[in-house]
Amino acid sequence: MGGVNRLRNERFKCEKCDKAFRDDEVRNSWRCPICGEYILIYAEDEETNTNIVLIRKPASEVEVRDLIYLPGSLTKEPYQVVSVNDLGAKLGIGLKGYGRYKVTPDDTVNCRYGAW
Repeated sequence: MGGVNRLRNERFKCEKCDKAFRDDEVRNSWRCPICGEYILIYAEDEETNTNIVLIRKPASEVEVRDLIYLPGSLTKEPYQVVSVNDLGAKLGIGLKGYGRYKVTPDDTVNCRYGAW
């Protein structure tokens, strides 16, 4: 999976295995190397007082109702996915209040999981 927008402070944990990981252990897939579940990313930006929990997944796994962050917008509100359409070499992700966001299927997408 390609590069992804990040916040300055991030911690990585598998909820199922209750195990913390280093960035270099998960950054190629953003999945737990033990059980294969998505890694929870506890991300913090002190400057904007942002504390969010993310999962990162390839665009091909984005689903309707996911909340995703556009590049450079991790400290802003996420957009709700209302549709995902195959556009040939790209995917068109329909976002409520934004329009269509085009990505390749293997682009990494930040999805909001919660806050802390």
